[in-house]
Amino acid sequence: MPGILREWATDGMGDGAFMFGEYDPNISGENIVLAASPDDDYPPAAVLGKVTATGIFAPLDPAANDGTQNFAGLLYGRRPKSANAQKATGVVRKQGVNGHSLVYMKAVTAPQRTAIEAQMAAAGIIVRY
Repeated sequence: MPGILREWATDGMGDGAFMFGEYDPNISGENIVLAASPDDDYPPAAVLGKVTATGIFAPLDPAANDGTQNFAGLLYGRRPKSANAQKATGVVRKQGVNGHSLVYMKAVTAPQRTAIEAQMAAAGIIVRY
C-alpha cells in the first residue's frame, strides 16, 4: 500500500480517479500498447492518440500527422517511464470523465481541446467540468 499512497501524493490522482459513473472495463476499457517514454512517466488520464502504422498509443499531438493527432483513448493508470513500449489499459469508449483531470502531454490550444473533446464525445466519452 505505501506505493499507492506515494502515487497519490505525487500528483493527487490515482488510477481511474479521473472517471465518474460506473466503470465497466469490459465496455469502456481496452488493452493497449503504449509508446516508449524514456524521460517521463505516463500519468493517469493522459490523452492519447494512436499511431496508424503500428497501432501503438502515444500522447495526443495536434501537430502530428501519424495518427496521434486524433483522440484514441485515455490512460487508465500510471505507467512508469520506459525505453520500450509497454502494455497498459486505455479508456476508449462509453465513460464519463472529469475534464479538469485530463492530462495533455503535448501542447494543446483551447480550440484544439474543443476539437479533441468532440472526438471524445464521438467515442461516447463524456467530459464534464
